[in-house]
Amino acid sequence: MWTKGNWFEGNWERDSMISGRYFDAFANSTYVGTFEQNKKHGSGEETWRSQANIPFRDLTFGWSHAVDGVCKYDGDYHGGYFDGQGRFEVPDGRYYDGVWRLGKPHGTGTMHLLRKIEYRDASRMNIGKFGSLYRPNKFSGEWRNGKRHGQGKLFFLDGSSKEVVYNYGTIIVQKNDEVTSN
Repeated sequence: MWTKGNWFEGNWERDSMISGRYFDAFANSTYVGTFEQNKKHGSGEETWRSQANIPFRDLTFGWSHAVDGVCKYDGDYHGGYFDGQGRFEVPDGRYYDGVWRLGKPHGTGTMHLLRKIEYRDASRMNIGKFGSLYRPNKFSGEWRNGKRHGQGKLFFLDGSSKEVVYNYGTIIVQKNDEVTSN
């Protein structure tokens, strides 16, 4: 146990953590997996909880969460970061499942965009006025440095979908072979 409340139980080799369970008191997170040079490395699972019963925002996407929720990442790490294939999910049903690099989505992946509470609520299914169901439920496609970038597909609550192209988080709309930013 360290003076700030962090602790580790598991396998050591030459004063370095190799595999086991690590608790980070500042982040209120628990990591179970492997280490290299005392950093999360290889395969592992990490969970975060609210501290002092205060709603919180995760550091990965900045999504807000209720006090009783647990955020979870299950996948590959490199040098302490999410790196490789992995899934980050939050208690309200949103998630990103895909490739990561240096702690951010990078490569191909799928992000579920809506919270469970937003399903079957007509007022939350639309952007703008009632009558149009075009709020996306999910995006599946290419990512670069934490932003949607490249080819992908948006899926909507009414069951429809649309092929899209993103440029660092901004959707590119194609009309009659003319490309404009939206």
